[in-house]
Amino acid sequence: MIFLGIDVSKFKHNCFLSNGDNFDLGQHFEIENSREGFDFLFDKLSPYDRDNIRIGLEYTGNYHLNLSRFLLNLNFNIHFFNPFQTSLFRRADSFRNTKTDKVDAFFIAKLLKTTYDSNPTLFEFYHNYDLKSLCRYKSVLKKDRSRLKNSIVSCLDIVFPELCNVCNDVFSKYVLAILYEFSSAYEISKANITRLSNLIKNASRGAYSKDKALVIRDAARNSIGYFSSSVSFQLKQSIDYLYFLDKKIDEINEMIKPLLDEINSPIMSIPGVGIELGPTIISEIGDISRFDSSSKLLAYVGLDPSINQSGTFHSSFSTMSKRGSSYLRDSLFKAAFIISQIEPVFKEYYLKKKAEGKHHYVALTHVARKLVRLIFHLLKEDEVYVSKV
Repeated sequence: MIFLGIDVSKFKHNCFLSNGDNFDLGQHFEIENSREGFDFLFDKLSPYDRDNIRIGLEYTGNYHLNLSRFLLNLNFNIHFFNPFQTSLFRRADSFRNTKTDKVDAFFIAKLLKTTYDSNPTLFEFYHNYDLKSLCRYKSVLKKDRSRLKNSIVSCLDIVFPELCNVCNDVFSKYVLAILYEFSSAYEISKANITRLSNLIKNASRGAYSKDKALVIRDAARNSIGYFSSSVSFQLKQSIDYLYFLDKKIDEINEMIKPLLDEINSPIMSIPGVGIELGPTIISEIGDISRFDSSSKLLAYVGLDPSINQSGTFHSSFSTMSKRGSSYLRDSLFKAAFIISQIEPVFKEYYLKKKAEGKHHYVALTHVARKLVRLIFHLLKEDEVYVSKV
């Protein structure tokens, strides 16, 4: 069996090739991250039987994607490792505190031999990559939107602090429409009531009209808000950017929908797992065949408890390991909160944990673990969720 460990980087990839009998006699070489480099690697591997070659890489940013796609297209067996896993293996194998690209490639090759029973990555891995890429990009935009909303609230605290008292949601469409045209209490107090009423009526689709306009204008006339042209300008710019982000997030959701239809995952049948959470959970878990048990999936998510025990000492306090994807863990917690409110089995389980004296977030962690076990079962058996009402 031939083992090839590859330490990937932006401009070049360090490789270590060995037949597995004696790794000290293996061959080290570098390839450029280019077509010429990829072709050179293929020539290096050509003398060997393709079925007897195992290739290992780390998940390192996005630098591994082009190389691994090239090798998968040629039907090579690819195995991915978490950088944390290879780091622990390197430390366990050697007392030397040495980390170079050459050393990393060497230990990835050795780890390949140690984990001989691991399943290779299938080409379907890249069908999932597009979904994961879109979900993570959407997460970035949603964080930007959250920060922007905080900025808008800060502006309102200066120019019209009373607005939140007369409007339940300052980010509702009709409120944003008013602020975009009249971006301070002073401007609203001078606004024509007919113009203000029409703005509210059109933006709220008839839900509010003149009565709400009068309430808002009266609050503006009695406001302690300070009129600042610079803050009003910032408020209007922020609202404009908020509209832009909302539009881009909607466009991403439209791109996600056909990918979801193609994957047709049972995860989408779980109550509370919709277009906002489902795609992230599906893409971050990926191929369920990588996990032999639900406990391994829990460890991958980072929801398994950390254990501290030595000799007769047993720590009574444990926390989540949090080793896995933060995107996945965050989506699972949000899904756990929703499902504990609307699904009887999970609601009963949450209330049981609360009755045991557990804090809300601790109880929610238990619900999230139960949800992971459910997801593992549904994916393994390819079953849709049926509510037990």
